[in-house]
Amino acid sequence: MDFPRSAADYAACSPVQSLRTTDDENRHRVSKRTATVTLMAVAMLALGFAVVTSGGGNRRAEMPESSSSIPNVYSKDSIYSSLRSILQDEKKVNQGVSKLTGLLSKPQLAQAKAQYAPTFLSSQARKAPAGAAQHSRLAELHRQALAIVSKSKMMRSKTVLEQLEDIPDDMLEILDFTVDPCDDFYTFACGGFDRTAQIPTFKSQWTRSFDQASVDVENMTIKLLEKDEGQAGTLYKSCMNIDAIERLGAAPLTKLFADIDSIVDGPSLTDYLIKIGLRGKTEFVSYGPEQDDNNPLEKIMVVSHVSLSLPDRDYYLTDTPEFLEQREALRSTVEKFMLLSGRTPEQAATDSANVMLVEKALADSMEDRTTERSEHPTPLNLTDVQALCPTVTWAALFDGLGYYGVGKAWDSERDEPGKTLAVYNPDYLSKLEANVFRAFTFEQLRSYLRWSTLYDYVSYMPADFVDTMVAFNKVLYGTQEKSPRERKCYYVTEGALSVDVSKLFVKAYFPDATKNTATDMLEEIRKAFAADLEELSWMDAETRDKAVQKLHKMDFEVGYPSRWPVRPPLELLEDQFFVNSINLDVLSASRSRSSMYRKPRRDTWTSPVTVVNAYYNPPQNTLFIPAGILQPPFFSPEYPDARNYGSIGAVLGHEMTHGFDDQGREYDGEGRLQEWWTPATDAGYRARSTCIADQFSQYKVAGGVAVSGNLTLGEDIADSGGLKMAYRALEKQSGGRLTDVEKRVYFLSFAQTWCGVTRDEAARASARSDVHAPKNFRVIGALSDNSDFAQVFQCPAGSPMNPSGRGECTLW
Repeated sequence: MDFPRSAADYAACSPVQSLRTTDDENRHRVSKRTATVTLMAVAMLALGFAVVTSGGGNRRAEMPESSSSIPNVYSKDSIYSSLRSILQDEKKVNQGVSKLTGLLSKPQLAQAKAQYAPTFLSSQARKAPAGAAQHSRLAELHRQALAIVSKSKMMRSKTVLEQLEDIPDDMLEILDFTVDPCDDFYTFACGGFDRTAQIPTFKSQWTRSFDQASVDVENMTIKLLEKDEGQAGTLYKSCMNIDAIERLGAAPLTKLFADIDSIVDGPSLTDYLIKIGLRGKTEFVSYGPEQDDNNPLEKIMVVSHVSLSLPDRDYYLTDTPEFLEQREALRSTVEKFMLLSGRTPEQAATDSANVMLVEKALADSMEDRTTERSEHPTPLNLTDVQALCPTVTWAALFDGLGYYGVGKAWDSERDEPGKTLAVYNPDYLSKLEANVFRAFTFEQLRSYLRWSTLYDYVSYMPADFVDTMVAFNKVLYGTQEKSPRERKCYYVTEGALSVDVSKLFVKAYFPDATKNTATDMLEEIRKAFAADLEELSWMDAETRDKAVQKLHKMDFEVGYPSRWPVRPPLELLEDQFFVNSINLDVLSASRSRSSMYRKPRRDTWTSPVTVVNAYYNPPQNTLFIPAGILQPPFFSPEYPDARNYGSIGAVLGHEMTHGFDDQGREYDGEGRLQEWWTPATDAGYRARSTCIADQFSQYKVAGGVAVSGNLTLGEDIADSGGLKMAYRALEKQSGGRLTDVEKRVYFLSFAQTWCGVTRDEAARASARSDVHAPKNFRVIGALSDNSDFAQVFQCPAGSPMNPSGRGECTLW
């Protein structure tokens, strides 16, 4: 799924137990269950009806006479029962509106609302006495009650309240009842969370599911690393050894900069690229072995462009005030890095100016992201590549790295055919030659390479370097502070020793029962997908047969690898973080090079199992569902099936649908890139996918930046498919006996998976460059194209969540 990965501070969603307290305790705190039902209780009180207490006796409830007095705990079942009887009498409802308005405007309530500002579940409130946060939530529910029962909303609101009976409490408490679910289901489902969530100062966003699960996995794994006596524990401890890192200062850069200073011409540049390639680094051009799209049983050398320091090429090529500010922030950051690394002020100023010129030229040589996303590589040999970009001696580069025979017509020494290069956008190579290698002096290129080296290794440097990067990220993404050291060292260790970290996590925290349940869910979703393919009116029989074959050939890797890679031991030292990291880079690069000559396997993982994510690989035709995402709030054996299917089930269906999105559909069941769609079915697919792209292109984030529907198309198609297939699987699993409550829980669970807040700077950057649509639009887009949702929540035709012409944007 390639979900955005982040972490912050919101409680994990687990089943909420009833809280039984004495009357005296009730004056000072309100349980979660009380908070969720107070909304209905307030409405009933205003209408003059008795409320049944949790003890079972009937008495007339009264609003407190002071802000320190809170209503007793009410039975949710009893409240709903009384509420239904109230709402049946419309005359009483209308009469009650004015009473409720007067009730909620009493001075003592205003005092309570002022006293307990809306800081529910913020980091400050969580540290304060429990009563403060819970009183705050009660005041917020009072505010919502006033908005709900306005004359224009009353009839709709009563329907919503009736529909939400028996929804799990922790899902109810983040709903925004002031919003009609048929107007904006995201805000209805997530408004309570978004209004009160606090983004950690070191984060650009905070989400209820991905970030919470990530922080839980981080904390669990950090505890293991602190105790581990193996390589992972040693690397983690060397990263945490701040004193040793500060003592070294910028000294580790001396050798790296000396290598850069040796570059004076094309051959010496090639020698430099070999040196850094041996530790897994690339410059100017990115390259490495990957599975061959045309022959998934073989590896091929893939060549592409490198990444830029700013999020997208447009940041360099467009002179908006925002982009100008961010480019200046980059220039200033480069200059500060150079000074910290030992360059003189004059050298640092020159270096920073050179870097900006070179990066702009690189950006001008690239394609835009939408074009890039839909592009397939062009097969070329070494002679072709050498002609496009002659400054680098390509044969010497690949031979120096041990890629024997790559790009050659025939390797006579090994008596076997060479491996053709797969080049994305060959024009990039010719523009690299013209716009960079011939346009700049080697002095200017050395400036760029110094910056690129510093950028790559900033995580291993002293605090001054890290603080400078934090200031840069504040301009780009709005983040305020650097990550906690423990978190940073966790990610360094996870990236460098993913197998070691994964094994620790699986052994300690991942039961076989979870793996088995997720696998069973995948099989049920596969059956639902197969049934759906049989019903598609726009897909002809020939294409349908091949689609079903591909679906049945799809493999599932759940939790962790069925076979763990074997890695040679490496001596690591707790006071040598930089050296440890370099040595691990060299080892990883060596393994990557050797993989060029091994047959690809469909069960080979490309990520640690601790990531809170999931992904589908088209040439492998395999879904990978790491253990990290099989945690609350995505999944729990304590959750009802409807909740699990709405969250993790939709994720599993999403990944399965990637095999049939606008890119995945180009690969057959064996993972080969080839055309297997008939012209008529292809035309039907394109028409519907164009509708989806147009739909998402109308969404805008803060500052009016529009989402690119063509860029996010694959993820949007997968969201729509995952939502439908998981629901169909849930229906079948229930034997066709899904209750209305279960149906509502399913769609709420799906929506609340995406609850989250994002800093404006990060939201704009994401809209410009991310293949995922913003979280709220993922919910609105997928649900507004889903007929099951409209039926379950009784959204009238033509309403925002049930628009006319929806079928034109429906693939599944």
